Amino acid sequence: MKNFSLYEKIETLIEYIEDNIEEKLTLETLSDVAGLSKFHLIRVFKKISDSTLMNYVRSRKLASSLNPLLNTDMRIIDVANQYNFEHEQTYIRSFKNEYRITPAKFRRSHTPVKIVDKINFSFCKEFEHGVLFNPQFVVKPEFKVVGIKDIISEEDNFIENEANNRGVDFFFNHRHKIKNAINPNTYIGLTRVINNESDYTYYMPSIQVSEFNDIPQNMYCDTIPASKYAVFQYVGNHPVEEISNLTMLTLFDYIFQTWIPKLNYDFSKEGGFHFEEINSEIASENYCEANLYFPISL
Repeated sequence: MKNFSLYEKIETLIEYIEDNIEEKLTLETLSDVAGLSKFHLIRVFKKISDSTLMNYVRSRKLASSLNPLLNTDMRIIDVANQYNFEHEQTYIRSFKNEYRITPAKFRRSHTPVKIVDKINFSFCKEFEHGVLFNPQFVVKPEFKVVGIKDIISEEDNFIENEANNRGVDFFFNHRHKIKNAINPNTYIGLTRVINNESDYTYYMPSIQVSEFNDIPQNMYCDTIPASKYAVFQYVGNHPVEEISNLTMLTLFDYIFQTWIPKLNYDFSKEGGFHFEEINSEIASENYCEANLYFPISL
């Protein structure tokens, strides 16, 4: 059986909604179609739309219902039934909330209304088992981290998957030793560039702390300055542990070749660091999220 990528799952879901727009579409049904849990489907959809999944479904039903209102003499109650609204008044109320006009008045006046169109996928880039969303921009205050720092060469990282291996080892075997943790279930993988010509970087699997007290032996502390960031989010239908070095290299290649030039980003000028943030509490065997933070000028 084919293992569908997250991109394919969401694309299939959008097409299913369009093809079955007149049917009763429940969250349970859509979750089954997408092959995602309801919790993870809601999270993914929120990233690709300005509305919730079920609000999107309702908006698409309303948009589709404009056709019979304009081009047929169907009664409003029949239009409501065709698009599986429970009652005529439910349809009228939803229509008015969406378009600030009743169906009857819309039919009489032909007032133009702004509709929610079928989602396109220009907001993200497809990868083998996941998608990378276009960046959002945030300002994050200074924060402190504690973790295990090491120097990793590009060659060792590519061949041996060093950063991923050390991150997994830290998260499962060492993070519990750190005191003053703010959220021990959120992993921060901090990269600091030695210089722009070097084939080596500092990589520090870590967690955020409130204070630098009682730092465990062989661990280090670091303070990330207050910065404006371009934040890219990767969502994959696989375990967190399978975010491999190859995956990260593919993501970074796309980010640096496509997006960073648009942002006029300069590693050395902006401090020569970036980090990934992964919340293990929302991960599962077939779902993970990673936020990739790149500082840019305020």
